[in-house]
Amino acid sequence: MAAAVENSKAVCFFLSKDYQDSRACKKELQYADELEKPLIPCRLLRDWKPSGWLGLINTGLKWYDFRDFDDNTKKQKIQSSTEELIRFIQVAFFSSKDEIDSINSHRLVKDHPTTSASLRNSLHERLHDQSSGRNERQRSSTVIRNPVSHLEWYDGPSRDVLDALPFAKYAQFPLLSLEEAIKSLDPFIPDIQNRALIAKQHANLYPNKRVLTKDEAAAIILYTMGEGEENLCRYLNRVVRSQNRKAVKPWFPFFKLFLTALFKLSKDRTLTPVYRAVQTDLSCNYEVGERITWWGVIPCTRSLAVLHKCLGDDGTRTVFQIQTENSKSVSAYSIYRSADQEQVFLPPGCYLQVVNKSKAPSGLIIIDLKETEPPFPFIDSPLELFCSYGCPPVMYHNHSCPAWIPLSMRRTKTIRERKKHKKK
Repeated sequence: MAAAVENSKAVCFFLSKDYQDSRACKKELQYADELEKPLIPCRLLRDWKPSGWLGLINTGLKWYDFRDFDDNTKKQKIQSSTEELIRFIQVAFFSSKDEIDSINSHRLVKDHPTTSASLRNSLHERLHDQSSGRNERQRSSTVIRNPVSHLEWYDGPSRDVLDALPFAKYAQFPLLSLEEAIKSLDPFIPDIQNRALIAKQHANLYPNKRVLTKDEAAAIILYTMGEGEENLCRYLNRVVRSQNRKAVKPWFPFFKLFLTALFKLSKDRTLTPVYRAVQTDLSCNYEVGERITWWGVIPCTRSLAVLHKCLGDDGTRTVFQIQTENSKSVSAYSIYRSADQEQVFLPPGCYLQVVNKSKAPSGLIIIDLKETEPPFPFIDSPLELFCSYGCPPVMYHNHSCPAWIPLSMRRTKTIRERKKHKKK
């Protein structure tokens, strides 16, 4: 809630006595008042209790008052009108229908029948086309300064769900500025303050400022900076996978800021797979049918051009072909922006099933992975008012007064009235 209030320019509250008398409401309004945030009053149906998202009725552009409906048709009208209101808010923010449809998807991972021999053969052929210059899809001539070099390192799978314990308390840390969040990392990365300064400067150039704050955008930029051993992505993931709890703790402030940014980004629910590349044979570490967990924040790409640049044309190579609907596109926030890179991150605690593995005569090994639902949530959301499936909250603009609105209302932990309102 604190992060939601801080990142908004206005806070909606509800004209319901029970809600206004609740401790949660008083705390929210008091905090908003201290930050000098405007308060928007919202009318609410007297006897309908899940008020957390019906309070969004008063937008200044659209108005519903459910008290106008007869009791016989009230339930149906509430459902249809609420769906229309949600759609209205989404259309006002998102630029395409695909983005809206991805927000409204209820399933963690859909079935992907395309994960088959034909898809694996297609990948072999397309990578061969890349090496021989026969790819029908012409790429941009822009030079990729950093060809996603961190795709090449490998931290190994985990089969022990207890490895999630290092994350147990990170969400309890406050959300800090980038400068404050990296102070504890100075002993490990001497030039991290200079990197953070560069990341902050680049954050002014990036889109979707209504979704991420400057510090959150800079955290993603900082994560993609550097090459080789200096890459923060590699350093953090190595620490995350360690069994040393004391080594993980200094990273929690930055991890909180970075994951807050990552969880706010829309899920990239396209049906095309994402790829990771390693220049070694890892087939012995993955058995078909088993389920494993990748605990780090995993960098991937959707671009076969980048994949081929990392792998080369010959030698022992392993490609992970991953079917997932929970990847987050970070190309717009990478300091090495290029349309060719198509950078995506898999969130920490990615729970995967090994579907198949194959080997081509050229030495290329393809391991097919499919994300599945874990036995329990491995990573707590860094946002209090964040739905369990990670749907992004947005800043909805009502003229010059944007307000905090969690889009996935039905699946969001909302503040609810503690007492039932007695009809008079």
